[in-house]
Amino acid sequence: MPAHLSRPLAVGTGIVLLVTGLVLVMLLSTDWLDGPLGVGRRMALAAELYVVEADGTSRASLTDEPGLMHWGPALSPDGQTLVYTFALPPEPGVLVLANADGTGRRPFAVGRATGYLAIWSPDGSRLAYIAQEGGDTDTAELMVMDADGNNPRRLTTNQAPEYGASWSPDGRRIAFGSKQDGIWRIYVIDVEGSDMRALVGSEQGNAPSWSPDGRMIAFTSDRMGNDDIYVVDAEGGPARRLTTANRHHDNAVWSPDGRQLAFNSDRDGTNDLFVMDADGGNLRNLTRTPELAEVVATWTPDGQRLIVSANALERAGVWPGPALRGVGLGLLTGLMAAILLMRSPSQTVQGS
Repeated sequence: MPAHLSRPLAVGTGIVLLVTGLVLVMLLSTDWLDGPLGVGRRMALAAELYVVEADGTSRASLTDEPGLMHWGPALSPDGQTLVYTFALPPEPGVLVLANADGTGRRPFAVGRATGYLAIWSPDGSRLAYIAQEGGDTDTAELMVMDADGNNPRRLTTNQAPEYGASWSPDGRRIAFGSKQDGIWRIYVIDVEGSDMRALVGSEQGNAPSWSPDGRMIAFTSDRMGNDDIYVVDAEGGPARRLTTANRHHDNAVWSPDGRQLAFNSDRDGTNDLFVMDADGGNLRNLTRTPELAEVVATWTPDGQRLIVSANALERAGVWPGPALRGVGLGLLTGLMAAILLMRSPSQTVQGS
């Protein structure tokens, strides 16, 4: 090979190997370069429960069982008992009970309820929840059962996705999110399964939460392109948007006094637990945990704390996409170096 070609090719090859090696090492050993290198974060299936002060001053673990899922907590009206979904991923989750401090996890006294997003009736005698067959969300249905797991009853039979449920303060009706007519909206149904109606103003909405005074229903809707928190009159009407940032806001739940709403949002990066006033003002981040994604919360009856489920965040796989991009960057850098060396006059060998 002519001398004026061999040296640039050798240098270019060396640069290819050097740059590719550096990129691959960075992919495997760094977090701060994940964005530039195209490595994302995803929520792990495992989740733990935490208790958070409503003023954001502290956070503590209620569960500590790595690899297991503790998700979607709801605290009983007397503040004594938690219900949440428990699973060994990827097995389907089952509803379990526990003490308010996270100890004493136990199955229901009667039966075995497979489901999620359980919510207590105002008198604590019953639970409403969503149940589906395996991972098929089209089979999700709204269910009600006694607090001990007895008398499970299906309230819907629409073979459509459902998400979120909330009791009216008088315990006579349940609001829930459903896609039964092709788009998400909030429906209200009698606790016996009759008189179901779509809530006017809740189009493209799910994850409802009934206000303690019974007048309003908060819900999530993506009608403006992003998931935002809205409120609408419990009898239907124009909805009012409470969050406006170009990010995700979801799973709003009223404080016991009806003066605040807690919800999860990624407006500061990863999903954190936020609280805002009922009119959308005074919004504040309670957790700021970049290593976790808080998702569903429940208030303590005194309104002083929240219990929230949080999924660990794990790196998405570096192969094949990010790793191949690293190899491509190395090849491009080496090729450019070789071309520049071949074009340099100092590299030309003159014949004698």
